[in-house]
Amino acid sequence: MRGRRLVAIAVLACLAAGRLISPALSSPASDVNDARERTAAVQADLDSLMTKYRDAAFAADDAAEESLRLRLAVQQARVAESESQSSYDDRVSQIYMAGPGVMMEVALGARTLADLDAMLPYVRESLTIGQTQVRELQSRHAATVSLAQQAESAERAAIAAERRYRIIREELESRVLAAERALQAAELAASKAAVAKARKSLFTIEHAAANWRELIDKALKNRRHARGEAAFAAASPYLGPRADCSIPNGLHPTGEHLAGEASWYGAGFAGRSTASGAVYDPRRYTVAHKTLPLGVFLLIKSDGRCVVSFLNDRGPYVEPRILDLSWASAQAVDLSGVEHVEAAVLVRS
Repeated sequence: MRGRRLVAIAVLACLAAGRLISPALSSPASDVNDARERTAAVQADLDSLMTKYRDAAFAADDAAEESLRLRLAVQQARVAESESQSSYDDRVSQIYMAGPGVMMEVALGARTLADLDAMLPYVRESLTIGQTQVRELQSRHAATVSLAQQAESAERAAIAAERRYRIIREELESRVLAAERALQAAELAASKAAVAKARKSLFTIEHAAANWRELIDKALKNRRHARGEAAFAAASPYLGPRADCSIPNGLHPTGEHLAGEASWYGAGFAGRSTASGAVYDPRRYTVAHKTLPLGVFLLIKSDGRCVVSFLNDRGPYVEPRILDLSWASAQAVDLSGVEHVEAAVLVRS
């Protein structure tokens, strides 16, 4: 009996303490003040937050563009290195076939000192050509390795820049959301008239932030569109059907080949932005791939027909398809559904 009395007293004490303490912690007035303070804080920091948002968005776009540029540069450097290696191998074969005896015969065949003097540069060149080309090959290889390292660093920088952009965007959104929740709590605890001023301020903030984001997104879209259209314009002379499946002059194979199922996309996507920023036009010779660098070319072959297409979009995202051709590219190789294709990756010199 005595124990029950003690429990009852303890419960009453807790209830009394709750009645005394809880109003001080969460009163209508304190809820309104909290809402006003949060709104005022967002208002005060809005310009700074939006400036950070803009700078982070453009920095992420610049970093992504630099990463892409270096990935293409690595492809081109590897092609140049491969061509230099082939040229060197051919030259070494020629020297080997000729042999030192041939060069000696040339020198001994001189009838006069003037003739010998004229022949000596050829003999010297033939004997030293290997050393010169070895140094050139070493230089090209070092340049390729350096570019590859720069490309890896640029890719990491692009990932970090995109992460910073997302963090700042989330910070802005969370600050506005916190102010909104504070206002909702205040409206439950106090009259709407008491929070009307804060509500009006928050609406102004949300409207301003939305306008900022719209302007920034539009600016980013415009700059990507300009880059994408310029890239396609520069690529267009190389594009189109190839009756003999030959590689156009000015393009070089990277040695990378693809084989698998391909699909196509048409008028339903016309006018939309591709991953490069250029608009999708089904009449253009373009193609999409999930991971290859935007800006490479593909020599696509199907049923004995070939087309050179410019890679400016991402996809397809239906396994196991490897390519998504534009309508024009599909027509050039008579691809009407999902069919097997082969493709060689090409780059400009």
